[in-house]
Amino acid sequence: KGPPKGKGKGPPKGKGKDKGRPEDYASEQLTPESDLGSGTFSATFRGSFNTTNGPKQVAIKPGLSSLELFILNRLAGCQPSPRGVVPVLDAAHCTPNGPVAVMRLGTLGTLESALPRLRQAGAFGDEAFVAVVASVAEGMASLHELEIVHCDPKPGNLVLHSDNATSEVCVWLIDFGDARALDDPDSWWAAGHGDPVLTCHADMGHHGHLSTQTDSWCLAQCAALIWSYKSGSWSNPSNPAWLDRAMPLHDVLQRCLQQDSARRPSARDVAAAAHEQLTTMGTESARVLQTVASTLQ
Repeated sequence: KGPPKGKGKGPPKGKGKDKGRPEDYASEQLTPESDLGSGTFSATFRGSFNTTNGPKQVAIKPGLSSLELFILNRLAGCQPSPRGVVPVLDAAHCTPNGPVAVMRLGTLGTLESALPRLRQAGAFGDEAFVAVVASVAEGMASLHELEIVHCDPKPGNLVLHSDNATSEVCVWLIDFGDARALDDPDSWWAAGHGDPVLTCHADMGHHGHLSTQTDSWCLAQCAALIWSYKSGSWSNPSNPAWLDRAMPLHDVLQRCLQQDSARRPSARDVAAAAHEQLTTMGTESARVLQTVASTLQ
């Protein structure tokens, strides 16, 4: 069963951007600490969340739409957490100021904030570009197995995380404000079209049809945006993007921008192509992301 019909456009009435102070959301299990920033409808806070495995640093998000809550509940029910997707510890944790979503906090921040430092250090070459695209594609494929399309994989919604226990470096998809549940078509038009740089206009039109290949278009747009950052132009690509022939994975990403969704490769196909490209480069994703993390730490 999907979210309540017609209730996915934003938070409840009276719940605008001002969500109060972090401490307003404290509970016995949750200790908010500081502001992480504001999205379209709500602030996000940093804090600590007590789990059976000890306290975890988390991101705390109040003011969820019913559609976003529905999707986060689906993610919270997954054990282990889907690969390439931020772990959701509690989709609706009760606090004195209302329910909040509690998600793991990436240790290295967003890709958007990291890219200037990486470029300045000469640590974001073609190999890093391909490794990040592979990670984002894998995260999308994980969501697709749960009948979720993300629709908004911009660098600000990609978080880098280094796990001290396993030494694994991950790229997590975050922010499900523009995500849709594929198995509930009535939810498809319950939210806005998202970032115009990423939106798949071919599928999001009045008579459009969403599918996992909708995310393939968004993935290609995201890759074009990351490439512009890597190249130092810091400019938004057109939509559909003109992909630089020098860009690794150019051919598979170009196919992602087909008007006919049935002709686009899946996210899993893009991930496979990326890993094959890394093998040709004489490396692998884990090794490249470790190098990226060591530059940021």
